[in-house]
Amino acid sequence: MSDLDDSVVKYIKKTWNDHGAPLLLARLGACDNGAIARLAREQSYNLKAYLSSHLVDRVQVVQHSERPHLVGVLPVDVDVDSEGGADALLEKTQSTSKDATHRFHPAFWAAFRKPLDESKRRYLSVREPIRFRDLPETDAPDDHHEIAREYIGGPDVDPDQVQQTAQQWLANKGLQDSIYSLMTRPRSESIRSKDLLDRLLQSLTPEDLKRISMPLDVIRKLRRQRP
Repeated sequence: MSDLDDSVVKYIKKTWNDHGAPLLLARLGACDNGAIARLAREQSYNLKAYLSSHLVDRVQVVQHSERPHLVGVLPVDVDVDSEGGADALLEKTQSTSKDATHRFHPAFWAAFRKPLDESKRRYLSVREPIRFRDLPETDAPDDHHEIAREYIGGPDVDPDQVQQTAQQWLANKGLQDSIYSLMTRPRSESIRSKDLLDRLLQSLTPEDLKRISMPLDVIRKLRRQRP
């Protein structure tokens, strides 16, 4: 497993050199489209166990004393105490995720937290309306990207960890987070109250929209009506 070990160490060292912070365990597992987490599970119980048993001479795992979900990895030669301690180092990783749940579309967050049935795959839209769909083994629907199972943390995962994993998914897919941001939408959209046409469009899937045509007078009527 030397290739896996070298990849793990590479990501950990790069994060430390670039940011002076640990690489969160969830983010490490999501690297290489989740391949690192999958390979580690084949050799051990989970990624943390793999690191502790196979790479103890090259990396060190640190855990926050008051937030046990916050686990990161550092190069073995980093003197944690002289850097302010494990808690301080791990808190450095949270600066980008503060108030993230208020900045992103609710469906985006739910896609990374809601449990996924073992028989299905999850796809997230990249256009309005923002939603995710759990489908049987099939081709991805138009204007959707798959969220691999490794990125889905479950309902009990801390928002900070969800943020890290979601950001890694966006990076791996080459997507901008502005697609899912509530804060970057046009001001006129956030102020205008939704009419019946808005509600109708949001209730339809992309496949439905392709099959529907509507007279302009009906559109005008729906636009004037408030739910």
